[in-house]
Amino acid sequence: MKQIIVDFVSEITPQLIESKDGEYKFRGIFQRADVENGNGRIYPRKVLEKAVAKYQKLIKEGRALGMIEHPPDGKTRLDEAAIKVTSLTMNDRGEVIGEAEVLGTPKGEILKNLIDNGVKFGISSRGSGTLIKRADGRVVVGEDYEFLAFDVVYDPSTPGAFPTAIKESKEDKPMELTLETLKENYPDLVEAIKKEAREEAKEELRQEFEERVIEAIEKKTEKMREEIKEELLSDPDVAGAKVAVEGIIDILKPFITEGVAGEHVEELKEKVKQMEESLREKEKEVKNLKEELKRKEIALYIEQKLSESPYGERIREADILKEARSKEQVDRLINEFEESIRKTIGESSKEPKGRGEINGERVPVKTIYERLGLPIRR
Repeated sequence: MKQIIVDFVSEITPQLIESKDGEYKFRGIFQRADVENGNGRIYPRKVLEKAVAKYQKLIKEGRALGMIEHPPDGKTRLDEAAIKVTSLTMNDRGEVIGEAEVLGTPKGEILKNLIDNGVKFGISSRGSGTLIKRADGRVVVGEDYEFLAFDVVYDPSTPGAFPTAIKESKEDKPMELTLETLKENYPDLVEAIKKEAREEAKEELRQEFEERVIEAIEKKTEKMREEIKEELLSDPDVAGAKVAVEGIIDILKPFITEGVAGEHVEELKEKVKQMEESLREKEKEVKNLKEELKRKEIALYIEQKLSESPYGERIREADILKEARSKEQVDRLINEFEESIRKTIGESSKEPKGRGEINGERVPVKTIYERLGLPIRR
């Protein structure tokens, strides 16, 4: 028979969520599957999954209420409500994770006050279902189990939370799980199990029959295929045609191979041509880069030499280095120009005479003076 089942799971650490008015919520493990709890009971995973799914309706309707301590008669009353469960899920470890908020009811205000003063409390499940005693002596919660509520409790170790709801009688004691007791107490369940077993057996036999039929058909088909091939090959006309086709293939084989090879050769030639063209372009790029590098090196060298020369700016204005193609030419042109300037300045009492060289051209020293903007004394 179904009875009220109460089980403590674990202590809950309240979590205060700051908001405009301040709300109190707590979260933790509300139940565990496939482990023997402190009361010696085991909740199979399948049973808890079904109970959690059914409890979602109460959460959605806002009726998943809990009280402070379990009610003696096992019934939830609105005027005693202290908490409301807002979420109930089950993880891969078989733990039922719940979340609840503290209500603003009189009982809820008492719980808030206890939280503010650091009082710890536990969560205890209250449900309804059948207890089944297995042959090994362990007690398992039946598949008809459902959650009624989750209550806040102070002393989870206190036994008999519902002393008036649980009566120790023959009908209420855990039932030994044997075929006889099942037939006696749950005849409809036994018939349903038998029916399901018969359907499963029929399905297994049907699948086995189909597999054997398919296997037999495949074997027969293969055998028929081989017999037809032998019959055809035994026909002189068919055998002669087969030989003729094989002969034609032998004759065409060299040409076919050559044609395929020829296509491959043309492809390779085209690839080589493309690579050679690409190589020539790269060589051209390298050549241009080298020439550009050389020009920049000469330009850098000219700037260095002009900065070192006392007549650097005058030599720059004379523009005698634009055709220089090597460092040697730069040195020679600068040295010749400096020498011409020194000789010209040395004859300061006379009009400059003689000849100098500009860009490889022999010109009068007077011309050099004019280009450099030097005064000519007469």
